[in-house]
Amino acid sequence: MNLKFSFGLILGLIFLTSLLFPVAANPSISQPDEVSLRAAVIVGVLRYTQLNLEEYRQNIQICGWHNPISGGKLKAVAPNLTVGNRNLIYIALQSDAELQARHCDVVVIGEGDSETTNILKSNSIPALTICDGCQTGIENSVLELIRIKNKIRFNVNLELAEKVNIKFSSSLLELANKIKGR
Repeated sequence: MNLKFSFGLILGLIFLTSLLFPVAANPSISQPDEVSLRAAVIVGVLRYTQLNLEEYRQNIQICGWHNPISGGKLKAVAPNLTVGNRNLIYIALQSDAELQARHCDVVVIGEGDSETTNILKSNSIPALTICDGCQTGIENSVLELIRIKNKIRFNVNLELAEKVNIKFSSSLLELANKIKGR
């Protein structure tokens, strides 16, 4: 028997064995939780977004404001991730005043209150703003995370993105649920 025939015979036997004795799906493997999915979408968006950063910057500072849903997970995973050769740093902001004092490249916004809404409406945050559980939605944020049938999707506000000099790749925009200002 030649080597090619033997190798083909072995592969064929493996294939037939897999048909005769299929491996059942492992029910103990669970789906990722919603918080993890939200954090993954945020990091994925960052990979296809051109932020307004100086070339010398080595970090992307993500600020969590008013307890975003993904805040705890982002804090846990950010030290281990890079986007475009830049390290991710997550900081949980404790007050509205701290938002004005810090230099945040990305602001992930949680529930907030009327003062939060006023700050967002003024468009005074020169960063990528992501609504992750906030009440104002896409009207006052560049990006809004939403849940549709157990999937995390996102809406984009291109008008606000342009005001803060943020550009999204066309590939990312194709994945958006809704695009405002197109």
